[in-house]
Amino acid sequence: MTETNFYAAIQLQQTDSLTLKLILKKNLPIPAQLKSNQVLIKMIYAAVNPSDFMVIRGQYVVKKTLPAVPGTVGVGVVIATGSAIRSRWLKGKRVACAGNYTGDGTWGQYMPAANTSVMPLQKRISNEVGANLLSNPNTALALFHGLKKRRVKCFIQTAAASDIGQLLQCAAREHRIQVINIVRKQEDVDLLQLKFGFPTLNSSAVNFDRELETITKRFQPTVFLDAVSGEMTSRIAQALGTRGQIILYGMLPERDPVIDEGVFSRKDLRLETFSIMRYLENQSLPGMLRYVLQLQNFGQKYTGAIIRGIVSLPQLMRDWPDYEKQSGLGKYLLDPFKTG
Repeated sequence: MTETNFYAAIQLQQTDSLTLKLILKKNLPIPAQLKSNQVLIKMIYAAVNPSDFMVIRGQYVVKKTLPAVPGTVGVGVVIATGSAIRSRWLKGKRVACAGNYTGDGTWGQYMPAANTSVMPLQKRISNEVGANLLSNPNTALALFHGLKKRRVKCFIQTAAASDIGQLLQCAAREHRIQVINIVRKQEDVDLLQLKFGFPTLNSSAVNFDRELETITKRFQPTVFLDAVSGEMTSRIAQALGTRGQIILYGMLPERDPVIDEGVFSRKDLRLETFSIMRYLENQSLPGMLRYVLQLQNFGQKYTGAIIRGIVSLPQLMRDWPDYEKQSGLGKYLLDPFKTG
């Protein structure tokens, strides 16, 4: 099956701010047998994303059963499979892959995965694009499909400088949909207005609410994509028009959405949550096949995240707090077979 019966990976043994414990394990056993719906992936790259650090700190919405290997998404080659037809069809293919939400993830040399959590990649898709394809581009495309289905002409979004926020702006600009961006730093205002040209507001500014009211009266957004939650949910709800829709697809740790029931009732606003897993589960087989092709086109066309470096398992194990601090400045990729 492999050159050895063991593999190296970073393992999370305890979590939370006081008892956090990561170790580098070099003797994890490679499964001798796989379930029928499983495949074994030899990793090429794993992404190092902000969500991974939320998992490590116990702040992610889904909790892992410890000990477990962190890492949300990556790219690799299927080298062994279970007996199911879909599993056997994947053997030898290069795939984008997602780790088990509650079990082991991508920060290791090998990863057993469900055959439904991998996506065969076309030759034109680079490993760098493929490593993150099932993360931010996946969420951004699914959200954008929802906007197109609703025939949205203008939407508001928080976390507009994030990867998802910028991917949405790329797609919106091409499809001539107006965007109102909300960020928390003036440098992000300058960056996004120069890069995309959409109006961008700094929620930390003293005149934010007045500017928000002015800009929403001009463009009349009907949807608010909320990646932050907390009191920002209620503040932007005030600016939405009648029968506007708030789609909550992310939140900062320990920040549930604040809802002014009077505003929601008076404006007949709707609040819904978005889950990428639920979205994919609801696709028909023909719909999923179309989506696979669309996602690869979307990822290749719009993914422009800066790759700041390729790190090894020992480097990531030793310096992960530094990579966490820099996670908003560009992407690091983990090469689990890199030495040093």
